Amino acid sequence: MSAKTRFKQAWSLLLATLLAVISLSVRAEGVAAPDFALRRPDGETVRLSELRGRTVVVMFWATWCPLCKRLLPGIQKLIDSHAGAPLKVLAVDVWDDGDPAAYMKSAGYTPEVLLKGDAVAKAWGVQGTPTVFVVNPAGRVIYVTSNSDPENKELGEMVDKSLGQAADAPAH
Repeated sequence: MSAKTRFKQAWSLLLATLLAVISLSVRAEGVAAPDFALRRPDGETVRLSELRGRTVVVMFWATWCPLCKRLLPGIQKLIDSHAGAPLKVLAVDVWDDGDPAAYMKSAGYTPEVLLKGDAVAKAWGVQGTPTVFVVNPAGRVIYVTSNSDPENKELGEMVDKSLGQAADAPAH
């Protein structure tokens, strides 16, 4: 196979992947977030439906994922900047044989870790990691991204919108 053919195949695969991610975003935003029940490392079960009335950030990730590791400082900044707000950040571990709780603890990150989320990822249409959803207090998906930029301003803006805050409101 020639280099030109391999390049065309690689370009086609990249384009198809981008289109799939874009179609996922358009399809998922505005729909009711599928309910799930997953265990935390301490054995307690978290149900999405029990978090109604809060803004929930659901991040699908894995310990082996370099893009997830790149995103996590931004997720922690989001948690820290919204301390005391009705916000819950869930880190749903998928496709992973690592120890997600140990990883988060050793790195100093504090989202609530949920284990064995492979079936939930499939139900939510997740095609890769990281994928982040913002669910509003009514339980509807208002934002989806696979952006691993820890400075993703749009994620913060969507959380603020869901919380009913102006993005430039002074801190209390």
